[in-house]
Amino acid sequence: MSINIVGASGYGNMGDEIYPLLFKKYLPEYTLVIKNSDAPRCLTDDCQFLVLGGGGLLRRL
Repeated sequence: MSINIVGASGYGNMGDEIYPLLFKKYLPEYTLVIKNSDAPRCLTDDCQFLVLGGGGLLRRL
């Protein structure tokens, strides 16, 4: 089972950088597939969850 994450990780975007860290910690049974694109052309066959960007939704309080 996999979680496909589509965003802008690797460019200093704090919100998109935190997704893999959180998913690895709290959902270790899933394989993470990270794509840097606004529109994924293909998802893995076993994709259980798709996370699209949303880095701006996570803020430090």
